[in-house]
Amino acid sequence: MVSAVTVGERIVLHLAQFSKYLDSFDAPPEVSQDGIAEAIRISRAHAAIELKKLKEHEDVVERMSHIKRGPTKRKVYYLTESGEKRAKNLKDYVESQGIEIAPLLDLKRCKGPELWEATAEEFRPVLGMASVYRKRFKRSYLPDTTISLLPEDKIGMVDIPVDLQSSIQKMVDPSALREYHSSAADYWLKEGDYRERLYHLINAGRMKEAEMLVANKDHVLLRAQDADLLSLLLKVPTTSERYGPKVLTCRGKTARSVGDLKVAMDVSEEMISSPQLDLKIDGCRLKAAVLMDGGKPVEALTVLKGAADLRGDLLDIDLECSMSEAESMNGQHKEARNRLELLMQNELVRQDPDAIEMIYHRMGKALLAEGSANESVKYLSKALGMARSGDKKCIHETMCKAYLALGMNDKAKEHASKAGIRISGST
Repeated sequence: MVSAVTVGERIVLHLAQFSKYLDSFDAPPEVSQDGIAEAIRISRAHAAIELKKLKEHEDVVERMSHIKRGPTKRKVYYLTESGEKRAKNLKDYVESQGIEIAPLLDLKRCKGPELWEATAEEFRPVLGMASVYRKRFKRSYLPDTTISLLPEDKIGMVDIPVDLQSSIQKMVDPSALREYHSSAADYWLKEGDYRERLYHLINAGRMKEAEMLVANKDHVLLRAQDADLLSLLLKVPTTSERYGPKVLTCRGKTARSVGDLKVAMDVSEEMISSPQLDLKIDGCRLKAAVLMDGGKPVEALTVLKGAADLRGDLLDIDLECSMSEAESMNGQHKEARNRLELLMQNELVRQDPDAIEMIYHRMGKALLAEGSANESVKYLSKALGMARSGDKKCIHETMCKAYLALGMNDKAKEHASKAGIRISGST
C-alpha cells in the first residue's frame, strides 16, 4: 500500500528519474523544490523539511542551476552516489511488495485503477471526495491523512486531472458519490461559486435546492453564459410555482446566448403556455428575440404585439423597445424611431435613467440600421454615459459597428476591445 513508502523515500524515487540531468546546464523544473512538491503531492514546506533530512543523510545534494525556460537560477536537488543506491534498493523493495511506483511519484501519470489499488482502503474516501471537484479547491476542506495523497500546490490547492477524476468516480459507490457531491456543494457555497454549487447540488440529488439556487442567484449565474451552464440548467426542475418561472427564464436566456435557438424556442413556448401572465409575456419576449436571431422580424413583431395585447394599457418599456428593433430589422425605420421617440416623451420614462439608457441604445441601433451612422454614434454615446459598468458591453458592440460603417477602424477596434469581440481581419 501507499503508506508503506515514506515521503522521503518517494522524493528519492522521484529524483532517481532525473539523474541524467546532473551535469546539464539547465535543470528540469521537476528537481526544484516546487517541482518535487507538486509531483509527489506534498506541500512546499513539507518538501523543504524532507529535503533537509535527505541532505543531512547525504542522499541528496543541493546546487544552484538555471531551470529550463526560467529567467533566474534556483536551488535544485539531485541524488548523490549513496542516494542512487538507496533509490535502487527502494525500487527492488516496492516491486517485491507488489507496490506500483507510478502512483507514488506523479498523479498526472496515474491511471485510476492503479491509484485506487495502491491507496490504503482507509484513505480511499478522501480520494473519492477529491474526484468530484471540477475546479481547484482547498486541500484543508478534506479530512487529513497520514500520507500525502493529493496533488497539493504551494498555496494548498488541489487539482486532479479530468481523466483521473472520471476513472476514480467509477470505482466509488453511487450513494457515497452523492454524499461527496453534497459536501462539495456546501464547500462552494462558502466560497461563493454558485455555478459549481449548482453542479454538485444536481449530482447530489438536491434538486429543490438547485431550483432555489437558480431562482435566487440567476443574476450571478447569467454573468457567464456558456454551454456548461446550459447543460446544468436543463437538469434543474421547473415544477415549483415559486421558483420554476425563474429557472425557465434563466434557461431560455442562456440557450439563446450560446446560440442554441432550438432549446431557446422550446423554452419560450413552455413559458408562453404558463397561466402566469408575467411568465407568458417573458416567453413572448424570448420567442421574439429568437425569431429575430433567426432573421424573422415579421414573425417576431407579431409575437411582440400579442404580448402587448396581453399587457393591456400598462406601459412595458422593454416590450416597446423590442418592437422597435423588430420594425427596424423589417425595414420599418420611421415606425421604429417614432415608437422610441414616443417613449422618450413619457414623463414616467423620463424619470427612469435605466429606461432612458435602453431607449438611447435602441435608437442608436435603429439609426445605424437606417444608414445614419453619425446620428447613431450620438445616441450610443449618450447611452454609454448613462450605463452601469455591467451594461456597457452590448453598447460598445453597437458602437463598434457604427464606427466601422463610418470607416473609422481605430475607434471601432477600441470599442470592440471593450465589448470583448474581434473585428474580422484585426489582430
